[in-house]
Amino acid sequence: MCGREQIAKREELKQQAKKEYEMEGVVIRDKVQKERRKIEGIKSEKLEEMQRVGIPDKFKVDLKKKKIC
Repeated sequence: MCGREQIAKREELKQQAKKEYEMEGVVIRDKVQKERRKIEGIKSEKLEEMQRVGIPDKFKVDLKKKKIC
């Protein structure tokens, strides 16, 4: 294999590794977003349940303010 071919092959491998890295990031972001939606849904359900059973708003404030990171 000549030097130019080795360089081209190395560049190709670098680009492939970069694509795989970026795709991994996309997958991770999707998982995190899915988990956030799930937690937000649970939070909403709990707030509705608290409302249904008549828990005063002053006890729900902390849950309402809670941010999902």
